[in-house]
Amino acid sequence: MKNRILFISPSAYPLGGVATWLDYLSEGLERRGWEIVVGLAGGEWHDIEEYTRKHRRLNTTTITYQTGTRQGRVRALLDTVKEVDPKLVVGVNIPDCYLAAAKFRGKKRFPKIAMTLHAIQPDFYDDVKENTGVLDAIVCTNRLACALVNIDAGIDESRIFYAPYGVAFDVDIPAQNPYREPFCIAYVGRLERNQKLVHDLPAILKNLEIAGVDFKLLIAGSGPEEQWMKRELAGRIENKTVEFLGAIELHEMKRTVYARTDALIVTSSWETGPIVIWEAMASGVPVVTSRYIGSGLENSLIDGVNCLMFPPGDSREAAACIKQIIDNELAAKLITGGYHLVAGKYNRNSSVDAWERCFSEILASSVDHDMKTVWPTIPPSGRLDLLFGTEFGETIRANIGKRYVHQSPGSEWPHSYGVRDQNDVSFWTLAKTLDGMRN
Repeated sequence: MKNRILFISPSAYPLGGVATWLDYLSEGLERRGWEIVVGLAGGEWHDIEEYTRKHRRLNTTTITYQTGTRQGRVRALLDTVKEVDPKLVVGVNIPDCYLAAAKFRGKKRFPKIAMTLHAIQPDFYDDVKENTGVLDAIVCTNRLACALVNIDAGIDESRIFYAPYGVAFDVDIPAQNPYREPFCIAYVGRLERNQKLVHDLPAILKNLEIAGVDFKLLIAGSGPEEQWMKRELAGRIENKTVEFLGAIELHEMKRTVYARTDALIVTSSWETGPIVIWEAMASGVPVVTSRYIGSGLENSLIDGVNCLMFPPGDSREAAACIKQIIDNELAAKLITGGYHLVAGKYNRNSSVDAWERCFSEILASSVDHDMKTVWPTIPPSGRLDLLFGTEFGETIRANIGKRYVHQSPGSEWPHSYGVRDQNDVSFWTLAKTLDGMRN
């Protein structure tokens, strides 16, 4: 039997960085002889047809459930694990899959179970703690995430693995875009406030204006803050100094965005990549980025060598960095530095190599857990569960067609069950302290 991996992923965000990673990783592993199945969580808020249209090469199976409860999700996931019968189940922001896979484990200890960690925020590390007795491994895309799994979640280093994201790149160093007016800046990513800090963009543009820079901003992406930003930037949209491009598919990104761009701006408070930086570098676009949490231990972004960096939230310094890139000599230096970084560490072949090593080691490991005493528990979803227990209550609910209606993708298929607030001070203090360390 081939080494069969079942990835379990939401389908609500087909153009996100995690979806891009899963797409190239699946293809790369299949070329190396692995058998890959991607279980896509579907439902009212998760459009599997749209996801597969944008990722046609994936070998997918559909996961849906009728009742809307957590017990219903676990049952649907368990049915998928039984059907695919993999050697390794890999969760991609679907924490319910760990309990479902654990319920299917047989005497040969298969399937092994791994969590992929794509975030630096406290609730995800609560999930690691909750599933300690189930998980054989946690694979992180960022060095700080590895350290937090060890220190914050208390997981032994033997179960922690590191494998970064990667991007496609040309053999030759990309040519620098010819200087033009206005100076074109691009923001690429989710339009979100807490992590991406997109509310900083209007202030950055104001500071560029004060500095006398003739600019144009391209915004490629969508998200919950899109309408706020369009209202806030209405005047600039009207005078064509800001252009909203919407969500753009990866194969169109280079032509539609990077070929027009003199600098990429990243404003995030934390990141575990981001893929967008590596994509810009691979396309010959200089990068101006916040010194986000996650950039320290990773130790790849070097101010003045392969990017320019500013403190998160400092719109004046961000504008000053952008103005510096108008200097063609500095821009050329950053383009060369960024290319060498991607070519050496963040290209797709290197990324697939790292993930393949991780999965091979996980399958070869002999980690054994006391599954009888440490499984996560499923709380009651309503009166039926209180009266008859979650298992029988779910059966009754399914038979009578009773359904809980969800109001968002994250409610329909939760990305986390963590209880800590997103702004938990002690967590972020630890994260900042760890990220200040250097090897």
